[in-house]
Amino acid sequence: MCKFRMTVALVLTCGIVPCNVLAQQTKTLRTDQRSHRRTGVHLLQADNGLTVLAAALQLRSQLNSGYDCSHLVHAVYEQAGLPYKYATASQLYAGIGEFRRVFHPQPGDLVVFDSGKHAHVGIMVNPAQRLFFSNLSHGPAVSSYLSRYWRARGYPRFFRYIQKISPPTRSASLQPPTR
Repeated sequence: MCKFRMTVALVLTCGIVPCNVLAQQTKTLRTDQRSHRRTGVHLLQADNGLTVLAAALQLRSQLNSGYDCSHLVHAVYEQAGLPYKYATASQLYAGIGEFRRVFHPQPGDLVVFDSGKHAHVGIMVNPAQRLFFSNLSHGPAVSSYLSRYWRARGYPRFFRYIQKISPPTRSASLQPPTR
């Protein structure tokens, strides 16, 4: 819990995610979580999304223009402890098993464009302001997907990392005695 508080403080101090956005995202998360309970998976929770942003902040100074957008996103998720098999931006746009498409993004979600010629992926920073982090032509930076450049690539799709729910295990005290 302490790590979560530090991450929230870091993100709020940097002005990336206003408090009202966090409250809105928590409400949306509850709705999205209900739809996945029966499938044995749950969507990444808001605090883990902030962990993704903290990993991006941490890696930002270490990253260079040698990374393309999909490698940058993959490195950030690895750093955040949310591994997935590397996928290109086009593959992410089509959908892969470790992510589910969502229609109300939260910080840490993927934002993916595919104009047919070129696909691009980034990490949602502030859904209210439509800001995402990615490797852009001038290096890792934040951009708005409402800018003319990104609007020309079509409306983005949003994906949230999923985690498998472990079946409950019976504790030793609840198991019948062996004879």
